[in-house]
Amino acid sequence: MDYFNQKAIKNLSLKENIDFSPSIIIWPESAFPYNSSILEKNFNIFKWLKDDQLLITGITRVNIENNQLKNIFNSAYVISNSDKPYQFYDKVRL
Repeated sequence: MDYFNQKAIKNLSLKENIDFSPSIIIWPESAFPYNSSILEKNFNIFKWLKDDQLLITGITRVNIENNQLKNIFNSAYVISNSDKPYQFYDKVRL
């Protein structure tokens, strides 16, 4: 991920506000300029999320079987700091 974009988006998500700590943070679809195979191997970049926070973002999800690209999806990801760090929904109709 481009360092500037990652740092800028993360900093916007973490802005301290005495009266408000969001439980849901929403990033745009293009926040990650790479596909899900990279994201799913690097979930440690989301350790900054608090235990009660969710991050929702869009990303291109790829389905690879036997080292072959099988499908490409425009997906929504819900990311957390839990034992199950992410869930996704593949958009089938745009």
